[in-house]
Amino acid sequence: MMLLYRISLTLLLINLNINFTYSQVADADIFFQKGILNEESGNYQKALEYYSKAIDKDSLNPKYYCYRGFCYQFLGEINENFYNLAITDINMSIKIDTTYSEGYYKLGIVRSNMKQNELACDAWEKAFNLGNNKAKVNLDEYCK
Repeated sequence: MMLLYRISLTLLLINLNINFTYSQVADADIFFQKGILNEESGNYQKALEYYSKAIDKDSLNPKYYCYRGFCYQFLGEINENFYNLAITDINMSIKIDTTYSEGYYKLGIVRSNMKQNELACDAWEKAFNLGNNKAKVNLDEYCK
């Protein structure tokens, strides 16, 4: 699936006459990995900085937006305005790649945390239909 995404992205960039160098994409992946490490250690502000740097280097990778959005949702537990940022970023990941099941799955989690249960279930249903088996667990637990 990721290979298909990369091929489609390359063709899109050629059609749009946009050139990302290999170095930019490699740098983006390094920033992304640093974001994950910081998020896993609970350093959400630093993680957001790294995810943003990854997006600056490769703005068409849905994974970067999705993870930054999901990181915002952790801050939403402190300040609800961060939930809106989470929704915006995750929706951007889905806009870039409408088949990105992880985006729908994480959108469901954020919607659930916002007590928007029907929208959460809709997102998990879409994720499951796209092959995300984690979404099935949440559908069975929260949407019956």
